[in-house]
Amino acid sequence: MDLDKTLSWLSRELFSNLSEDSFRVLKILAKNGPLNQKEIGIKTSKFASSFDRWGVKNRLEGTRPTWGLIPNDYVYKINVNKKESKYALTVKGIFASLIQVKFEKIYQVKNYQKFLLANTKNKEIISWIFDFIKFEIMFVMYYNYLQGVDWTKYTMLKEYLSDLHKEFYTSVLAREPKLIREDESPELNFIKESYRMAFYIVYYGIPFVDPKIIYPKASKPDKFTSTELTNIILTNFAKYWYYYIDELSMKSDPKEYVQEFLINLNSESLISQTELVDDIKAKTYAKRFLQQLGYKLKNSL
Repeated sequence: MDLDKTLSWLSRELFSNLSEDSFRVLKILAKNGPLNQKEIGIKTSKFASSFDRWGVKNRLEGTRPTWGLIPNDYVYKINVNKKESKYALTVKGIFASLIQVKFEKIYQVKNYQKFLLANTKNKEIISWIFDFIKFEIMFVMYYNYLQGVDWTKYTMLKEYLSDLHKEFYTSVLAREPKLIREDESPELNFIKESYRMAFYIVYYGIPFVDPKIIYPKASKPDKFTSTELTNIILTNFAKYWYYYIDELSMKSDPKEYVQEFLINLNSESLISQTELVDDIKAKTYAKRFLQQLGYKLKNSL
């Protein structure tokens, strides 16, 4: 299965009622990052004379005949100063832009990759994180596609992803969706299993955090080595990528996120990373998934 082609197709299906003009704005922001209305208008006016700065304003904010990208959670406004505002993609905007732009080519995604690389030089770990994110997006989109859901005006995608993590076993993976497109459902099992294994790798700290290291030191986070602490940080930002990937555009110093995370680091948050499944089962799934992706594993994993 080609992940990029599948993501593009699913995005088209779930956002089928989004206008071509709106898709153009999303594509421009996906490729260029935060822009002001004038900057967007310069690019969109190439397609139509009416699609200038003011046409962009209408599509961003909405009018009576045109519903807006901002109130429908595709784009958010960044106040640069009293006179200038810029606009950037939300997580939902990233999902919708996958129709036209590959995941790794999206501005916020490239920014997120730089942020992760600032915490580790291990590019293989970054690859694992990105595989997890793409499988999570594909699973969520395909699951909703099979149920005939249209996300054009859906505005709670972050909350949806958060609930998915909280109720991982009791909700999505434990029960089958009410299918509208039953003839296409066999693909769901493959996607579900791929996502399950990707989930184990990142969510249970495999191979970032070994539970045997976490438990003895959980009550004393200051006792972690720099390597252990780095791995814990990476695990957190991989698990909750949907909280950070769009908001990084607003941060002048992304290190603030790391500092905030370390301030709130405690034994309860550490133990919660490993308490849901036993270590052996998690590693079995993790190894199988990584081998299927073509990674060469060290004996220590």
